[in-house]
Amino acid sequence: MIKLWTVQDKKVLDTIQRDGVYYPDFNKSYYKELIPELDQLYAFMLLCYNVNNDTRYSGLAYTFLGVDGEYIASFPNYDYFKEYIQSKEGVIKSLWNKLSREDSVILELNYEDDFNPILMDINDFQYLMPPQSVMPPFNEESLGIIAINAAHGSFGRSALPSGLIQAHVGEIRKENIVGVYPMFEL
Repeated sequence: MIKLWTVQDKKVLDTIQRDGVYYPDFNKSYYKELIPELDQLYAFMLLCYNVNNDTRYSGLAYTFLGVDGEYIASFPNYDYFKEYIQSKEGVIKSLWNKLSREDSVILELNYEDDFNPILMDINDFQYLMPPQSVMPPFNEESLGIIAINAAHGSFGRSALPSGLIQAHVGEIRKENIVGVYPMFEL
């Protein structure tokens, strides 16, 4: 079992309660509306996910894991998740502020460990986001290394480890939801 945490609009929760499942769709992404240049990156991540999991999803939900020493680890509860995210304010503040809206909630999710969530350090993902610019410790090769790791569904050590890992899921089912919590500010 893998425990993941995600920030979602309350409408997503309503959809799950009503239909039993939510399928993300990048064509309806609020975040992509804010930054239309994300289209290529989202398409790439979706392709990596679908190829590695033999699926045909139209979008992904972005979720979080942490790092405990050398190991990727789930956050055991909401208080720990909140404290950990707040301790990573410098890494995630810009993204968190875009996610933090009046109608946002935090979902605690459990999944069987039978799929590849395409794990990626949050700094690597942010490096892939447009507009890209090569700034140390990233170099000319970094883009290719990050892309190859994602394409192969393997997790590679970041040139700038943040301690915060992004994971992806193609659906959120009612039975995946363990808890619903309020959004918090950084």
